[in-house]
Amino acid sequence: MDRRLKKPLCRMLCRTLCRTLCCMLCCMLCCGLLLPLGGCRGGSYGSITPHLEQRLDLSEPGDLTVSNYTALHSAVLRLVEQGASEGVIRMTDYLGDAQSDVLSACRQVQTSEPLGVYLVEYMSYECVRVLASYEARISITYRRSPEQIASIREIGSAAAFRGALAETVASYGSSLVTDVRYYYAEQYDAPLLCDDLLLADPLRYVATPEVSTQVYPDGPAAGWNRILDITLHWGMSSEALEARREELAETAAELTVLPEESDPKRVLTLIELASERISPASDLADPDADTSYGALVRGRATSRGVACGFAVLCETAGYEWRIVSGMLAGDPHCWNMIRVDGNWYHLDLTAAAPACLTNDELPAGYAWDVLRYPICNGAPLLPEPEPEPAEPPVSGEEGEASEPGEETGELEPGEETGEAGGELEPGEETGPIETAAPDVEPAPAEGPGPSEETIEASGPAEESETNEGPLN
Repeated sequence: MDRRLKKPLCRMLCRTLCRTLCCMLCCMLCCGLLLPLGGCRGGSYGSITPHLEQRLDLSEPGDLTVSNYTALHSAVLRLVEQGASEGVIRMTDYLGDAQSDVLSACRQVQTSEPLGVYLVEYMSYECVRVLASYEARISITYRRSPEQIASIREIGSAAAFRGALAETVASYGSSLVTDVRYYYAEQYDAPLLCDDLLLADPLRYVATPEVSTQVYPDGPAAGWNRILDITLHWGMSSEALEARREELAETAAELTVLPEESDPKRVLTLIELASERISPASDLADPDADTSYGALVRGRATSRGVACGFAVLCETAGYEWRIVSGMLAGDPHCWNMIRVDGNWYHLDLTAAAPACLTNDELPAGYAWDVLRYPICNGAPLLPEPEPEPAEPPVSGEEGEASEPGEETGELEPGEETGEAGGELEPGEETGPIETAAPDVEPAPAEGPGPSEETIEASGPAEESETNEGPLN
């Protein structure tokens, strides 16, 4: 064939082939797009979603899908959080050794996670291969009841923990379990916080509980999260404690029936009543000696119980108060602060002479946190002075005049009283009374009375003292 004819023919064949291939590809593409739409007539449809990072489907504990170890660990922990006794975790496109990772995840949850350490008694698993994926079938045995698991309270701050503990103390509860996210031992000291809560509400301080705390897990390398299992042993039922509280309130109401007087006088009366009611406890082993109930109802208490009892009286009488936990002569000691007429005062009912004192008036030996309590710098609070009794009338009854000649303390003209108030004999002179010089015996008087010559001779006494010789 001529070259001039062969070249155009090849071009034609190439174009035809390209067109044919393009048409075939378009038909195939159209068929691929239209075939899924044919199922819409039956009520189903398909959708295309963009690829996202894999997340756990936690709507049902038995249907969990993971693809790495982090997601596997979270899935096992979620089974424990939901209290599931069994669960299946699907491991699709898993990156790692499925068998060993399931074992590590179960062990870590049971020994290192606070919730697993607190709840799980035993955990077993079975890893089964299904086509290109695995299924981990987890079985969990718990050491706590479902009610205990449901009662765990999640705590996000120290203030929330104090609030939860305050509710437990106010209701005389016996236990509190919290899941603390960021644990600091100093901020979550349950015995110390319980002690502060009882001092802040002395009307409910009718018994001293034994507070114990178990931390899960217990160790410095366990992270920030902790489970705190707090137990309060009151020594009696909550009903008995409520009956004590009512008895304490009735006793305080009876003791605070005060007269209508000024606040200083009412406070001094309250101090006197409390001092007569409460006596120091001789048996420090008495469990009620530190309580308000022991002070006001039983009448025997330590300094702590005395301060709590007086705080109940102040609360009932309408006075603002504080209970100071400090030191006295190096030993733990408690006393009160009370606000009277806008000023704060110290008051220690265990002192020999209880009185409202300022900081400057407080005796040496007392020590307390001055930043935690108000400053006591008011005026001295002293009892009002009693009026002086009126002087008795001079003579007779009031309003009666003395009769002439009666003794009224006044002398008649020409009269002078003697040693016994009698009258002088006639002829005696009424002159000034001279006292004898020390160590000199006066000369005895002779005769009925001295003559004028004798008086003149004895006149210059100074010359007789300076001249030697006997006196004439």
